[in-house]
Amino acid sequence: MKKLIFFILVAFLVLTSCNSNSNIKVDNTKIDKLEIENLELKSKIQELERENKKLKEKDNLYESHIDDENFEWINIKNWDKVIISNPITNEKVEITENELFKMIDLREILSPLTIHYVASEWLPNVQPYVFDFIKGDSTYRIEVKGHNIIEFKDKYYNVSEGFYRLGNALVFPPTYMKVDNILGKMYYSSYMIEKTLNFNNEYEKTLHSDIGLIHAFPQYIEKGISKGDLVIIDKLPKGNVKLVSTLEFYWHGNIIIMNIYDYNDIESKYIEIIDNEKKIIYEQKNKGNIRLFFGM
Repeated sequence: MKKLIFFILVAFLVLTSCNSNSNIKVDNTKIDKLEIENLELKSKIQELERENKKLKEKDNLYESHIDDENFEWINIKNWDKVIISNPITNEKVEITENELFKMIDLREILSPLTIHYVASEWLPNVQPYVFDFIKGDSTYRIEVKGHNIIEFKDKYYNVSEGFYRLGNALVFPPTYMKVDNILGKMYYSSYMIEKTLNFNNEYEKTLHSDIGLIHAFPQYIEKGISKGDLVIIDKLPKGNVKLVSTLEFYWHGNIIIMNIYDYNDIESKYIEIIDNEKKIIYEQKNKGNIRLFFGM
């Protein structure tokens, strides 16, 4: 009997010990699994932190500085004068009263004004115009470094190409760029001002910088001449001739003027082009309306 009781006690202790060891093994397995998961989570967090850092750097790269304190001056509307110069050709123009410049929105042509990073010394591939905006005792200088890149206070910025084209519109060209052909000057103009008669019989002014639209007018003339639809005449006829639109093309300090006339209710019957003392008048022999480029 004593032996039986002893055997039962031993068996109980053995079973209890085995169960305890089994529980310990299960707990250790869970701990190991949790530690692995924890390491994986830490690795994932580090990866997300690296991605977040890259995104922040990207945001800084594309962040506009147009409202920075350094650029508050671009909101000035009436400058005492603006000097645009080309250090290569030594050409310079001083602007105090200029219709084109008054219609220019500096905020628009300096947008997006994001930082441009240069890997090495800058090698300009355009006319390196220098703009000095002067108000009272303050002068703000911008140097053109590319079609859409400027330098201001030793930093480079991405801007609209319209800023560079402003120099092309107002500063006399280098010798190799001089053009005698009137249609060529119109075609390569950077800006165009449209003055069109509205329904109230008043002339409205609109500034255009769309290159495709600017190209359309000299192309229309060239095509009309080649097809015989446009012929040169000596002068405008007497009678019911009505000036409906005037276009001013700005090309390197030159302003080429195109006047469009209706005649006896025939739209765009006559087109007059003036470049300084040169004047050419075209008569449309076939029906055509050059003003359709404006959607009119």
